Amino acid sequence: MSTNNSTENKSELGSYLAGLIESDGSIIIPKNSLSKPTIKIVFNIKDRPLANCLMERLGSGSIQFASENAVLYVVRDKLGIVNIVNLINGEFRTPKIKALHKIIDWINANPKYNNSNIIDKMPLNTTPLDSNSWFSGFTEGDGSFNIRVTEGIKYNNISVTYTISQGSKDESVLQSYKPIMLLIGQLCEQKIGEKGLLAEKNGLDSFMWRVRTTNKKGVLAIVQYFNRFPLFSEGGRLKTFGFYGFF
Repeated sequence: MSTNNSTENKSELGSYLAGLIESDGSIIIPKNSLSKPTIKIVFNIKDRPLANCLMERLGSGSIQFASENAVLYVVRDKLGIVNIVNLINGEFRTPKIKALHKIIDWINANPKYNNSNIIDKMPLNTTPLDSNSWFSGFTEGDGSFNIRVTEGIKYNNISVTYTISQGSKDESVLQSYKPIMLLIGQLCEQKIGEKGLLAEKNGLDSFMWRVRTTNKKGVLAIVQYFNRFPLFSEGGRLKTFGFYGFF
């Protein structure tokens, strides 16, 4: 991840960070005067180098173990929270924007927190998905790549697939994610349409939306996007993408 401080790179960092928080992050608003606003992002243990890089780039927060297989990047300090909010404000594309707006409301209602500087709440970003790094950040949390080789008599058949999903036990939450999943489907060259995207069973009492590349055109579209806005994780997704891009 670049450490260049140009306006363009700051904008791309904001887009990437927004996607990452919307997939694997949480924004926690204080419930009382003793609590502090908190932003957390969970990473697979293999992706700890990315968490460390992000902490260094943002200049705040700490890395904590969440389990044997995961770490948390946690930001609670005042300057760190305000910096992240300013970076991601205007970059959100999913219903998690409600949490972002709540933390902005809290900051604005506590003048001493941000030296009386008011932060305007920006609406959902509606620019094309392939115009910035948001989808790259979102993929870091919820996307996966798969390569399958089937042995044949004369030739081996190689298929490559990109898959991304969003699930919830709450029907209203699930439905609120349908618009962004339809847009992702368009980016993946999947002409699924409003009626074509169907909720799939995901466990006993949960459903999910899932978009998957199913043709060469979709594979090429995804490869072209990630060539422009690369992934930064050091775990399986990045390594797999190296082969994915090759094919």
